[in-house]
Parts: sequence; C-alpha cells; structure tokens
Amino acid sequence: MLYIMIYQSELELQPEFDGFNDMLTSFHMYKGKRTGDETVDEENITGIFKGSVRIYRWPQETNDDFVTDRGMPLQNGIFQNYPDNLPVRFLLRVYCVQGLNLRPKDRDGKSDPYLRLTLHDKTINDRENTIPRQVNPVFGKVYEFNGNFPNDHTLRIAIWDSDKGNNDDLIGETEIDIENRFYTKHRAFCGIPDHYAVSSGYCAWRGRQKPTAALLELCRTWGLTDPEYQEDFVRIGMKLFITEDFQRKLDQANCITGLGRIDLCPHVSASEDTDFDREVLALTVLRRWQEMPVVGFPIVPEHVETRSLYNPSKPGIEQGKMQLWIDIFPVTDLPPPNSVVITPRTPEKYELRVIIWNTEEVKLAEDDFFIGERKSDIYIKGWLTDNRDSQYTDVHYKSLTGEGNFNWRFVFPFEYLSTENKLVIRRKESIFAAEETEFKIPCRLTLQVWDNDTLSRDDFLGKGFLSPKGSLSFELSKMPRGARMAKKCTLSILEPNAPRMNLFKARRTKGWWPFKRFDQQLGKDVLQGKLEAELEIVTSEDADKDPAGLGRQKPQALPVPKRPDVSFSWLSNPLRALKFQCGTSSEKMPNLPHLIQMVRNWRIDADDFVQRDAVSTPIITVLPIVEEAQKIIILDDAATSVQEPKDNIFTWWLSSLRSIKNKISFQSASGSCSELQNMLPSKGRKGSNNAEKGPNEPGVCLISESPYRILRIKPK
Repeated sequence: MLYIMIYQSELELQPEFDGFNDMLTSFHMYKGKRTGDETVDEENITGIFKGSVRIYRWPQETNDDFVTDRGMPLQNGIFQNYPDNLPVRFLLRVYCVQGLNLRPKDRDGKSDPYLRLTLHDKTINDRENTIPRQVNPVFGKVYEFNGNFPNDHTLRIAIWDSDKGNNDDLIGETEIDIENRFYTKHRAFCGIPDHYAVSSGYCAWRGRQKPTAALLELCRTWGLTDPEYQEDFVRIGMKLFITEDFQRKLDQANCITGLGRIDLCPHVSASEDTDFDREVLALTVLRRWQEMPVVGFPIVPEHVETRSLYNPSKPGIEQGKMQLWIDIFPVTDLPPPNSVVITPRTPEKYELRVIIWNTEEVKLAEDDFFIGERKSDIYIKGWLTDNRDSQYTDVHYKSLTGEGNFNWRFVFPFEYLSTENKLVIRRKESIFAAEETEFKIPCRLTLQVWDNDTLSRDDFLGKGFLSPKGSLSFELSKMPRGARMAKKCTLSILEPNAPRMNLFKARRTKGWWPFKRFDQQLGKDVLQGKLEAELEIVTSEDADKDPAGLGRQKPQALPVPKRPDVSFSWLSNPLRALKFQCGTSSEKMPNLPHLIQMVRNWRIDADDFVQRDAVSTPIITVLPIVEEAQKIIILDDAATSVQEPKDNIFTWWLSSLRSIKNKISFQSASGSCSELQNMLPSKGRKGSNNAEKGPNEPGVCLISESPYRILRIKPK
C-alpha cells in the first residue's frame, strides 16, 4: 500500500520543520517606523533581507573542541557550510491539484476560477483553462518555471474568477518562499516517497538523486561516516537502521540484534538485484533520519499541502484553500526527471440495466369497490442520478395479495469515476445559465413501490434499499446481496453487517430485496413488500454492441407478464369491469347477481339510502370479509316505484344491475327464501327455523364462492 502525506495547512507551518528558517531567515524592511497594525505595516514593506545572524565568542578562549550544529569544527567559523552567495539556476515545478471552498464571486453563488502564477517577473496566465461554475475546482495542472536564486525567491499563486463582460476578479492568492525550501536541511525541494520504484508512472522515483546518493551527501554534509550496506540493514557510525521486514523476522526468531549477532538469521535473504536493495535500504534511512543521534531531523516526505488563500482587499479573511506541492531541481548537465501527470481522470461511460420481474407481499393500500377486498394498483419507480430522470413500470391493477408481475426494464446511462466512486453529471442549474455545471454524486440506485390512483395523488407504499439512516438509495459499489427466494427475503438483508457486493466487479446480480418504511407509531422499520429484480452493468462499448430496449421493447424484448384476469383498470375498461361484475364463472369475481339468481323475483337496493317502509321486506345484511357491512334490501318484483338515489355511490352499480335484469334467469317458484335458507350451515340454521329469527338473533353463514357473509334474514 502506497501512502502520501496530506497536510491540512502550509508545509512551513508544520512544527517539525521550524518554518524552514534553519538556514535563512527573512527580515522585512519597512518604510518608516512600524505602527503595530499588520495591515498598515504590510503596505509599508519595501523589501526583504534574507540572511542568518549568529552570535558567539570569537576567538575562543579555551582549547575545547567545539563544533557547529552540523558537526564541523567551530574554529573554521559557524557559516562554513553555508552556500556561496552566487546565482543558482533551478527548475521549478508547481503541481496545482484542486481548490477548496472558494469564495464565490458570481450572484448565483458560483465562480469561474482559473490560475495565474507569478515568479518575480515571470507570469503564467491559464485563463483559457477556466473551470466554469465551480467553487471546488479540480485543476490537475503542472506548471514549470526556470529561475535563479536569489532573484526569484518567492512564488505567488492566485486564483481568479473569469468574467465575460467585466474585469476578472481576484478570489485569493498565496505566496511560497521557495528559496528557504531549497536551502533548508529538511530537503523540502523534493519530498521523499514511501517506496522506491524504478518503473514509470505515478509511483516512479521523481528526485534528481537516487536514495543512495542523497544519503551519502547527507552523511558528508553532517560530518558522518559513509553508510555501510548489508543485506537487510545499514550502519552509519554506531547507528543501525534495520528494515521493518527484517526487524519482524528478527523478532519472530528471537535473534539478538547486537552488532556482532546479526548473522544469527541465515534464513533471511535479500533479492537478486543488489543495487535495488541498496536503494531500498537507503530510502529507509532517509525516512528515519530523525532517529540519528545529535544530528537527526525529519526530512520532508512526499506530500500535498493545503494552503489558505487571501485577498489583499480583505486582509485576514480566508477566501478558500488550495492543495498543491512543488519540486525544485538545480539545473545541471543531466536532464531533469519527468514530471508527474496529475490530469484529472475522465469518467468512464456505463449503462445500468435493471429488470423489474415481480413483487410479493406489497402492502395493500385501499378497498376495491366491486369485490370489497383490500387491493393495490402497483407500479415501480426508479432513478439513478436525479428524481427528475425517473423511470416507471406499467401498473399491475387490482393486486389482492401484494403480488405484482412486470417484466420491465429500466436503462440508465451514466458516467462513473472509479477513483472517487462518484457519478459525474453535467447540467444547467437554470434556464439562464450559459454553462453547464459538473456535479459528482454518489453512485446510488433508488427504487420505490407506489399505488396508482386514477382520481387522486398516488400513494407511496415503501422505499427500496433503505440505509439505516433512512435514505432512499443504495450504492452500487456496496449494495446488499439479494435473497434467492422470496421467503428468505427479510429486513436483515439491509443490516449494516449483512453481506455486500460491488456490482462494478460482479457486473450482474439477481435476487429478492425488501422494501421497508419507517413506522412512526412502532418506532422502527417495517416490511412493505419484496422485489425480484436483476441488475447488470455494462460499458458503453458493450451496450452499443448488445443493446437492450426500455420496458418490454426490442432489442432483447421481455415477455408480457401473465397477470390475473382481474388486473385491469375499471375506468379505462368499463365494459370489461361490467363483464366481470355480472359473470357467473367461479374463476371470475364473486358478485351479488349470483344472489339475485338464487332468490327469484327479487331485486336489490340499499336501505341506507332509500326512504320507504321495509317492514315486510326481507333484509339481508351483507358484510365483506374485511370491511364494514352494507345493508341490502330484497324487494319483490312489484315494488318498482322506489326512487333511485342520485348522489349515492351505489347508483351506478344498481342501474347496471337493472339494465341487465332481463338477462338474468330467475326461477319461477314461490316467494319463499328456501334456497337461501338451504345455504345456511346446519349449526347456524337449527333446522329450517333460522329464517324466523328476529333482528336481534342473526344467523351467520358464508355464501359459496363469495367474500360476503349473510348476517341477518328478516322474512316477509
């Protein structure tokens, strides 16, 4: 695993580096006296003096052998290791990664940032690479300067907002003292990576000196003996630097790590490439140089620093941050190492195909007017990027058990950035926006089950793949594994510790997943149904070679589901609804005309809405199995003068029954209800006297193949 240090503030502000003032110190030169006001004093700065001041006794009055902080004899002076004050040519590389939380300059809360870099009298204006409508822009740019010390000592990096009609606005800027970084003992001119690699790519060694050369120079600068390399350790004077792998093997073997006992582990062997091993050992020493006695100090690692941006017109107020790093190479006869490519990765194009097969145990939302049972008109809604881009299945009407059959395909094209696990979308935030804005959002699929209402707003039945926090979506890179069968599909599938899978690696999966919804009364999630679905991710190239149609369309058309005969919309199919309401087949809906056929010469009306004397009229109270009772009056055929209700919900039904009266075959017998009484079970009938009971002693029975119960019969 490769690591890179990311500092949350400026590199020179890290406490282990002491501001890089160990070699040179900057002294500001002011015009006039200092006032104590930082803003005023900063405006009065006319120049900077860079140097080093040391005070010590000279000549020495004792014969003691004093040394400098670099281990050199003090009698030769304290500045004997300081560089000559001669021009030094260098190559500067500035890696600008990204901006963070930039202060917006436009009225819509956005900015159009671009970079402008200045090194003394050299300027790079990158306005042509403006990033539109972003306050967190990803630059991914490398800029190079050729300069010389001491003239080119400070780098200024500024972020500007591009305006088409007006002058560009400065968002913020930062300054870096590159001369101090070049001369400091902490080797801030190029960070030391975590691993040594000779191959090309982002892990390649990017310093001018290899680790062995850098370590040798460091030892000679500080007056130490040259490093001695063994197979798995390096000796500098009396200090041993042992590699971590070798130390682990030593600890496991209980070996003594004294100077004369290292050879007690003959099983520890190095690789065949001796030069490579020496570079790895030298890099280990450089990364642990602070362990060196007396002259040890930390060396700057490979890093990215986060610098604050300020605007001179608003001193002291941060205008955002910027992440970057710099490399400084002295110009020699050898060519400089190759730069690191940090161009932002372009998202890859994919296509997500979701086949909605079936649903089970979906909660029923309403009562059916014709059959009196609970039912739902189920359909599935889904989206990947935005709710405005939702796709829908067709409607499975009149589901009495929560089962739905769809065979419907959703197709979602999208762009995916694997390094960030994000979807990349571009759209205009308003109709007045001139440029599209790029957004990076989590790669989540949302599925919902709804109840279709023709004359009112649709009812939301449940939400699919909810997280414990109640979100409506799940990430494709760590989605829950589906159950193989519906009976094994429970809410435990969605638990945080449940098995997960990466659909981008698996490419395809099929199973059952639960819908759930938070019940405020119970204070927990409850199961709202189960969904059988199939998910597949294909690249855009594969999608072009093997396309799939939306819904049940070609290519790869899906079969039409075999739904029950009752699955239709009564509003769009009134004749079909009438057919099923008046049918006599046991495979169709049970209905009250069956009852009319049994009790001859009678017709039906609702006494709750009819004002008449029904004392001598047999009354049958009919109760659906799961609903309130509706009283039905059985009238003789002569009673035809009853005024029909106009505002009654049963008006349409009753008129339909009367219109088909001539089509119903009535039996010609006496006006008794013996056939109806024969339907009563013997336990509730008590012979043939059950019909003689009064209203307070109802008899109860089930009509064959009907969801209604006869509660009370009052004879003429």
